[in-house]
Amino acid sequence: MKLSRETILAISDSILYSYSQIFFAINRFLGLLLLMVTFLDWWVGISGLLAVGVANLTAYLFGYSPFAIRKGLYGFNSLLVGLGIGVYFAFDWRVALLITLSSLATLFITIALEGWLYSRRLPYLSIPFLIVIWLLTASFPYFTELGLNLRSIYLENQLYAIGGIPLVKAYQWFESNVSLPFSLKLYFESLGAIFFQFHVVAGIIIALGLLIHSRQAFIYSLIGFFLAYAFLNWLGVDDITMATSYYGFNFILTAIAIGTFFYVPTWASLVLVVVSILVLALSTVGLANIMSMFHLPVYSLPFNFIVLTVLFALRLRHKQGRLLFEPPVQLKNPEQNAYFYLEKGNDFFSLYLNAGLPVLGKWTINQGFDGKYTHKGDWRFAWDFVIVDSQGKEFKSTGLKLEDYYCYNKPVVAVADGTVVEIADGIEDNPVGEVNTRHNWGNSIVVSHGYGIYSQYSHLKKGSIKVKRGEIVKKGQIIAHVGNSGRSQYPHLHFQFQPFPTIGSKTIRVPFSNYLEYPDGIKAKFVPQGFPQEKQIISNIDIIPEIQKALSFPPQTTLTGTMTINNKKTSFYIIADIDIMNNPYLKCLDDGSVMYFRNLTPFFRSINFHGKKSSPLFFLFNALYFVPYTVSKGTVFHASMPVYINHPLALLLLQDITINLFKFLETKYFIKVVDVDNILKPTFVSFHVEIINLMGQKTINKSEAMLKLAMNGKSTLQYTTGRKTIQLEWEKGFLY
Repeated sequence: MKLSRETILAISDSILYSYSQIFFAINRFLGLLLLMVTFLDWWVGISGLLAVGVANLTAYLFGYSPFAIRKGLYGFNSLLVGLGIGVYFAFDWRVALLITLSSLATLFITIALEGWLYSRRLPYLSIPFLIVIWLLTASFPYFTELGLNLRSIYLENQLYAIGGIPLVKAYQWFESNVSLPFSLKLYFESLGAIFFQFHVVAGIIIALGLLIHSRQAFIYSLIGFFLAYAFLNWLGVDDITMATSYYGFNFILTAIAIGTFFYVPTWASLVLVVVSILVLALSTVGLANIMSMFHLPVYSLPFNFIVLTVLFALRLRHKQGRLLFEPPVQLKNPEQNAYFYLEKGNDFFSLYLNAGLPVLGKWTINQGFDGKYTHKGDWRFAWDFVIVDSQGKEFKSTGLKLEDYYCYNKPVVAVADGTVVEIADGIEDNPVGEVNTRHNWGNSIVVSHGYGIYSQYSHLKKGSIKVKRGEIVKKGQIIAHVGNSGRSQYPHLHFQFQPFPTIGSKTIRVPFSNYLEYPDGIKAKFVPQGFPQEKQIISNIDIIPEIQKALSFPPQTTLTGTMTINNKKTSFYIIADIDIMNNPYLKCLDDGSVMYFRNLTPFFRSINFHGKKSSPLFFLFNALYFVPYTVSKGTVFHASMPVYINHPLALLLLQDITINLFKFLETKYFIKVVDVDNILKPTFVSFHVEIINLMGQKTINKSEAMLKLAMNGKSTLQYTTGRKTIQLEWEKGFLY
């Protein structure tokens, strides 16, 4: 049977990622390097590879998640068990059988733990490895028919088997001429010990691989190890104890896990790592002594204990995302996670909610945070919405009737997708000037948006509520109409975000995203994220369905077109699909490049790009980064782009090192409508795009683009960067 290229790649990834997952990485290069390191002792290398193959193949045959298999999530614990057996026993078919059975046991323990810990949003880390290796270690003395592996004791023999006399001489030269401080030597040995290679050579290779994969992961590995080493020395733990016990890899893995993977690298994660490592150092000595009573090595128990404790404790916080931020999606490496986080800003809620305004059209904030009359204390973060005319009046005629007020009976819309959790209805609207203090909030709706965020809409018109408890609502869906019920003297909409589902709960400070403000009442100014203030006139962005449809790429959508660079024209073929996590993407079948995107109403948003920077998808990613579904001429929409997309590599490497402390690189994106043939029902819309790369306040380079979106027919893009101009033409189609 002939395997397809995609199948071969999936098998290869499942193996390589099983190795790189030990450092919380999805990286083929790092995985290959680590695999090669395990072959410094060929039998240990084969033992690990056999264990990974057995685990992944079994997981596939039993129908477990192909995504998890490919990412190495079911292989890395079995890998560690295989390496542990291989380093203990010499080559023997019975040992191969032992590795196979142990790998199977590790796999099923992994899956069982995954199911149990999933509900608690906790990882299983290397607990499956610990369970199996402890059982085996306790049994090893009784396996008298199995010979011990003595090769790992004689490193020069291993090097000779790999590279002959030249490699042995190179190693001897290194040993004779390079004198490493004991602590640095121990650091490298600790890195090697993670893969059961107890020598400096393995550690140096691993350190280089880690540095290439992620500067932050490498730096945190140094911080974790040397902080713990210095602390234990200060407490009186001698070097020999630390060297023979191999405590060090616990410090390294813990620092990488907490500082760069489970939390975005920031100064706060650095502080957390320092505290965690000091506690870990004490815990490691204590746990090692406890385990010695049972004649068992401590292995990675301290790492598992501290990381799980920290994660569980911090996930019980009432206010998630304060100081420490968990990446919503794991990107290529810790640096990209940090850039993505900084691009979005420090407000946790806006990353997840992207809340629009609760009304349609232009409205005025009658009372904002810390209002003159209400909105005080625990209820300070709230808004009252009204409509005013050109004279600033809220009503016509005498204003004595509810119907005189411009906002009365106007639609109220959901600010974001969610589930209706509470409703109060049946309360009569008050005559103008009167209040109902018995039912303070009046007719109200509370919607849950997840992540502990609820939105409340109050003083609604009796009988106007269009949703029920438990009903799922979409952003922009009409859910009720404005009334004058409850403690309300005149018609208005009271709106607030809150941490609990109960009507009238205390408020929390959550921003609105992507709306327009009218400082002079006429010209619109784009606000990517903000807290509207009293007397500000604001509105949601009017969505033009034709533009939204033009930028809609459901699975099996195709883009067929040509790219011209310096008069050289090439054709391209792009297809839309979704991955196993339901993330939509475009893939160029000509060069394999992939562009992830989101339709985040009222914008089309490019999310991430993997592939060649000569690909047509690269230019589409940049041009389509933040396209509004509107024909509002003259309004400039803007966003920050991840700096790793367009900045020079040399500057990025420097920024990678400092990203957790300060950011000096920035990429700004600007877009505005310059032409449209029909405002109400356009057949084409043209946008002008600018992308500016900055270092501090200094512009490094700038790219410009003219994007013409055709509702039916060919869309075009002219992209200019430096002296190079790229022209794209494409047409949408479908495979079916």
